[in-house]
Amino acid sequence: MEVEKINELIIKDIRKKTDVLKTKILVDTDSFRLETRFIKSNPREIFTLGYMIDERFTFYGFKIYVCYLELESIVASILINNSLVGDSYNYLDKASHKLNELNFYPQNGFIIENKESIDLISKQLVLLYEREFLSYSAHWHSLTVLYDFIKDKEDREELHPILGMFWQFKKATILRLCNDKNYQNYMDTFVESRQVILNKVPESIDVQRYYNAAKELKEILDKTEPVYNI
Repeated sequence: MEVEKINELIIKDIRKKTDVLKTKILVDTDSFRLETRFIKSNPREIFTLGYMIDERFTFYGFKIYVCYLELESIVASILINNSLVGDSYNYLDKASHKLNELNFYPQNGFIIENKESIDLISKQLVLLYEREFLSYSAHWHSLTVLYDFIKDKEDREELHPILGMFWQFKKATILRLCNDKNYQNYMDTFVESRQVILNKVPESIDVQRYYNAAKELKEILDKTEPVYNI
């Protein structure tokens, strides 16, 4: 049986168990995996409950996350312009914040072998939707919630697990969009820190790209009007 057929059976089974999963369903495939996402969205946020199955029929557990479009669209354009990510980088798929502890089996992957495996996946997905996803989307309803969560966090150890690899770009953008009085100091310090690193290793292409991206982000954000008046 093909992965696509297995996924069709999972979705069909879900629809038998509940009528609340009336979200938009997106299924993406590449050469070795299939990703399914149940999406609840509005003009500013995309909330996703998703899972992935690879060509060996391995199911990799669930994920729940939100993408704040105002934040990710700005950061993504900078990263692409400065070749820190590829042109195919799709910010609509990126997590601005994710629910890390799902506490539902299975989490670490298992092989889909039979109807019982499909039934297990669909049951857990319905439970996650009803018990976690709806409350998650209600709580993280605005970029201002993420702002309140990260505004007083400074160190990489605190922010990287929340915002990901480009956490400094994201924090600067969040501060600006939410009209935080500390934005300018944070942004200037970020650019200056990248300048110091560039001075130490001017031959590094990656360091050049990070510096140029930080400088471009400052140029754009300095001209960007805040969206929220916190």
